[in-house]
Amino acid sequence: MDKQWKVCVQINPKYDGEYYVYIFNAQTGDELRTLFYKNNNWQGLTDDETVIAWKEKDLKKIVNEYKWLRDHILEIQKLFKLNKVDINDFVIAETLEECICKYGSWFHWKQVHFIDDIYVIKVLF
Repeated sequence: MDKQWKVCVQINPKYDGEYYVYIFNAQTGDELRTLFYKNNNWQGLTDDETVIAWKEKDLKKIVNEYKWLRDHILEIQKLFKLNKVDINDFVIAETLEECICKYGSWFHWKQVHFIDDIYVIKVLF
């Protein structure tokens, strides 16, 4: 699989599926999110939205997120400056696209750190 960004004026996906997409929205501005592509059409777009570019989603490499977090608890504690770490307060994202699409607002709150090529996010519920 080719993991490069593709521009829609050049090529659309060959296969149905979920993709990362860079969207221009005339009302709210640009956005990165995931969308489904089915029967040669992007699903769920509003009239104000246009997909500019797309990228195939990466396959997950980490099978057990809880174990990965537990194995990195000392780094998490240090980077987030915590005395005690509750693993249930954290999630991981394996790519920047996944991190932005799922947890983009957490960057603003400085709740994202990078450990061993993985984005670690402290989710505040």
